[in-house]
Amino acid sequence: MAKKIIIVFLIAVVSIASLFSEDVIFLSDDINIKYENDIWDKLMDDSVKVITVLSMYQNQGYVSLFNSDALGDFEIIYLSEEGRGILTNMINKYLNWETLAITKGVSISKDIPDLKIPVFAYYSLMKEPHTVKGLTLTASFYSTSPKIHYLILETDEKKVADNDFLTYKMDSWYFDHEAAIALEKSLTKENIETKIDEYNKQEDIESEFV
Repeated sequence: MAKKIIIVFLIAVVSIASLFSEDVIFLSDDINIKYENDIWDKLMDDSVKVITVLSMYQNQGYVSLFNSDALGDFEIIYLSEEGRGILTNMINKYLNWETLAITKGVSISKDIPDLKIPVFAYYSLMKEPHTVKGLTLTASFYSTSPKIHYLILETDEKKVADNDFLTYKMDSWYFDHEAAIALEKSLTKENIETKIDEYNKQEDIESEFV
């Protein structure tokens, strides 16, 4: 089991590195989430990472949500600086509703209103990469019991930019309390600056070994 986990992790790292000619910085560890499996009709375990490409962050403020599978296919959702702020507001709304639902002992399913994020995506299907523009990321609140509540992130469906026969819709990602907190922390300016500083220091050290 441990070997399988290591292999999957290495595939994910290689997948990220191979996508960019520039430096990728990990802003989070694996954030454990769930997704809805239509075949089995239940929630399945998965994970996402928060990453940034150094030049994209420095030039345009972008960070990304990255998800990959054991076969090497991936999804990357790009968030602007403004989008990060809206996503943080989504998380805070979820946390407030979670507290309220637990206090009242109720289950509820409801869209989180008035918060939408323009995003674009880069993903692969059978290892063929595609770009999708004009997507909107939305959030909703979903209870499986009066004590268990999820933040769901998903996008609408759009045609891919390079293939008129394909459409794309991000898998619905389910974040529980711990995952939502981890996501919120990874998006903060303080965390991003710390990770970039750590990365640059490591690059400086490695540059001495010539």
